[in-house]
Amino acid sequence: MELRQKVLPVTLLVVVFGLTMLAMILQARTPTASALLKNLSAATNDMTSFEYKMAGSQTLDSGLVDSGYMIVQLEFPSTMYSRQFDSDDNLLYEMKQIGETAYNRDGGSGSWTASEKAEVLSADVTEAPASDLVDSVTEFLVDVEVIGIEMVNGISARHLRGQTDMAAKAAVLWPNWDAMPAEQRSGLEDVRSQYLAGSEVVDFWINAETSTLVRSQIMATYPAVGDEEGYTASLIIDVSRYNDDFNIEAPTQIR
Repeated sequence: MELRQKVLPVTLLVVVFGLTMLAMILQARTPTASALLKNLSAATNDMTSFEYKMAGSQTLDSGLVDSGYMIVQLEFPSTMYSRQFDSDDNLLYEMKQIGETAYNRDGGSGSWTASEKAEVLSADVTEAPASDLVDSVTEFLVDVEVIGIEMVNGISARHLRGQTDMAAKAAVLWPNWDAMPAEQRSGLEDVRSQYLAGSEVVDFWINAETSTLVRSQIMATYPAVGDEEGYTASLIIDVSRYNDDFNIEAPTQIR
């Protein structure tokens, strides 16, 4: 009995030590949020094309709901095909850009209209398209943490979560606010104040193998301020088909 009492504490100590070492090893093998973000940026620098589906919804405090989605295919430097749908999957609008010419039509039927010198794809986007998309998700993030590994769209992805720095983002949305003349501020004060009082939780998933963006999700809440009704909003972007050839061609029926 006495020998058993001496052995048990030693055995327990070994087990605790082993579990501690295992936890340290697993932690060391889990990339930090900053390392994952760095890999994400590097992985998208050389992308020449991709597709994304952007689904958004907005619910006012009064209960009114508005939602829809769009699917965009991008081939760079200057080719794009975009389709916009309502929440019932009805095609509302189509747009193509090939070079400096943009083609548009409503409802997905009939003839297209063409306009020259299109600037739908800006110079910044054409230089680093996928990186630009990544920056739109991560640029103003703070307090980013690694949640774990999850399956998203059939892909093993690392899940990260952060918060939007609302003041930093507002400074970009409304630059030089303090120096802006009063007449230019008119009608914007409540909108800006509502945004600054709001919050945005940003989740995104990075392909565990390729470090490319799989999905981003923004869940936002903006309280009522002045004449602006409070509302919640969500925006989910699923990205796929990196470096695919979409064979986007100019339409033949143009009016």
